[in-house]
Amino acid sequence: MEEELGFISEYSNFILEHVPTTLKWAEANALCLLSIASGPEKYVRMKPGPLRLNVWNLMIGPSGLGHKSLPINSFAIPVLGKLKDLINVDIIVPVRYSVEGMIEWLSKHSSHGGIVRDEFTTLFKELTKSYLGDNLEFLSELYDGRMQKRFTRGYKLEQVQSVYISFLSATTPHIYRVMDPEFFIQGTGNRIRIIMFDGKIQKMDSPEDWEYTGPHYAQTEREIEKFVEILSDVYTSEVNVFALQDEALKKWVEYRSKVFEDAEKRLQQNQMDLVYTYMVRLPEISLKLAALCRLSNRAKVLKETTFHELVLKESDVEYGIKKEEEALRDFKTMLDNWRHFRPMPEPITTARDKIWKVCSFLLYAPNRMLNTEQWRDNQDVVSDSTFYSFRNKALEIKWIRLVDRSEIQNEIEKTRLGVSNPATKVWTITKEYLKV
Repeated sequence: MEEELGFISEYSNFILEHVPTTLKWAEANALCLLSIASGPEKYVRMKPGPLRLNVWNLMIGPSGLGHKSLPINSFAIPVLGKLKDLINVDIIVPVRYSVEGMIEWLSKHSSHGGIVRDEFTTLFKELTKSYLGDNLEFLSELYDGRMQKRFTRGYKLEQVQSVYISFLSATTPHIYRVMDPEFFIQGTGNRIRIIMFDGKIQKMDSPEDWEYTGPHYAQTEREIEKFVEILSDVYTSEVNVFALQDEALKKWVEYRSKVFEDAEKRLQQNQMDLVYTYMVRLPEISLKLAALCRLSNRAKVLKETTFHELVLKESDVEYGIKKEEEALRDFKTMLDNWRHFRPMPEPITTARDKIWKVCSFLLYAPNRMLNTEQWRDNQDVVSDSTFYSFRNKALEIKWIRLVDRSEIQNEIEKTRLGVSNPATKVWTITKEYLKV
């Protein structure tokens, strides 16, 4: 199968010839470059609407050993810079921004391109700053391609804008120290393909592997120019629609049905299950990868192609499914690592904070019951008599029906944005009912 992937295989092999990194990461770089070059006009024709080909890839691996940054800084960014000059479109999106700043940049420069940076943890920390409190939702909108109206500087109303953004970044396991479940529950994390470092590094152990004379440099530059030309042909190609062959559609529907069946079982067991939230995105992303696979196969002949439609074969869909099955395994590995390394939460000591915490549990938990993980992670709360009193009375009077759910929800959202202390408000809302 690999030899049939065209640009994806060629660019991946090029990276592995120059950087001792993993094949998974090299291929993720190739997919993202191809995704950026595809632009907003290319899409898979689907009944719910057009599915555009932007992908978001994030590698998590050890510092130094994983060689995560070199493919981005030494090759991806230079390739995009040359492509930008060739097609005369500003496709390199700023990597540090406020929501207002990004909206203005997209309005004045280009509404499509790629966010490409070599360290995601820094960005993730920035997401928690108060002036970037809207950023997680904003990132989701960038992925989905539709930004909502916002009041910005001087209360100016920014109109809804169609955008097309791909994303490529890497981070170390330090991300586990700053990551929050809200990143996935809210939805941004579920849109990102996780690539875990698997230790399968392309070995460069001989002097010949590291020899880099003038002719070597010239050859590297020629290779880069070749890739830039291919990506330019992709961008300017007349091809803009991908349709599924009957066998390909059948294969994809079977995969989607199986994934959603498994995801529904997980949801029934735990409505806060993070794997479920990730699984429901897999079929959609697998189709994007299938289209990129077909585009990669045809990349060298797109310049001569006059028709507007490419047909996705069963092998293309199989490629997309294979990659998303890998992504799911990596996501589960990431969750296991995160549970092991994430810092313990600050102890909850006041009755008011305990009531706020149980309000959150009761609002989201199925049947208003704590699941095993919540019970285990919050033993300092659940073992307290005040908590038991609150919980029992809440269940007895069907608290979730008596208390204004939308008002509680608003307070929870305000907490996430850091604009108020909801504990006081939740206490006020509930104490007249619960008498604790």
